[in-house]
Amino acid sequence: MKGKLLLIGSLLLACSANAASLRCPKGIASTGDRGVEVLSKCGEPVSKSVIGYVTSPRQNIEVPQEEWIYTPEGGMQYFLLIEGGVLTRIDSKRGS
Repeated sequence: MKGKLLLIGSLLLACSANAASLRCPKGIASTGDRGVEVLSKCGEPVSKSVIGYVTSPRQNIEVPQEEWIYTPEGGMQYFLLIEGGVLTRIDSKRGS
């Protein structure tokens, strides 16, 4: 029984490491959400900039890579990577 609980805990931890999310005023933004969904849940970011271009694996065309920065109350900064209109990564750090 103890071994099963350890296995289940390990699997849950592995799954949560792959699916990042950000709690927003109108919902939770998660990797895989479209940019318009993120905007409707979180509002406008404090900063939005194109940081490069990547080749879309599905369409084989270059799509913009954008960084959106959110700084909600509490001292954390969230850096969202939007590639081709889809949220692909969420990083965070304690604000200075």
